[in-house]
Amino acid sequence: MDTRSDGGSHFLALERGEMFTETVTRFLADRAIRAGFVSAIGMLEDARLAWYDLETKTYRERVATGPREIASLTGNVTVRDGKPFLHAHAVLAAPDCTLLGGHFFEGRVAAAA
Repeated sequence: MDTRSDGGSHFLALERGEMFTETVTRFLADRAIRAGFVSAIGMLEDARLAWYDLETKTYRERVATGPREIASLTGNVTVRDGKPFLHAHAVLAAPDCTLLGGHFFEGRVAAAA
């Protein structure tokens, strides 16, 4: 991961193979960042997405297998159990341009992010 900072903004360039949420969360913890906004572009593979079921109060998880373009990934940074927590939603595009979206848990960087 390569990073740059400009005032209160931080720019991260994640490399192939890095786990997105794990890497971003570690960056936040190392710098004691407790609030913020996250946006990303790039490509992920084997990303875990979910839809929240209001009746059962559980997430219905699905894995977007293979490489997928990040059409949109936005979220916020909060604190959970005293540690930085990334709450994000993503829309990922397959090679045929079909989309899969939902609550974003994790994904491996396929090319860059």
